[in-house]
Amino acid sequence: MIRLASLVVSCSMLLAIAGCGSYYKITEPASKNVYYSKDFEKTKMGGAVI
Repeated sequence: MIRLASLVVSCSMLLAIAGCGSYYKITEPASKNVYYSKDFEKTKMGGAVI
């Protein structure tokens, strides 16, 4: 029973860590729309290009 509980906790933590990484939250200043992207480029004016 303890092995099963350990396995469930380990799998849950692995999925949580894998799902939370490597995305950037980008908010458009004018409309406050929120976008998520894996990469972006900064522009010379301080904005971002997805």
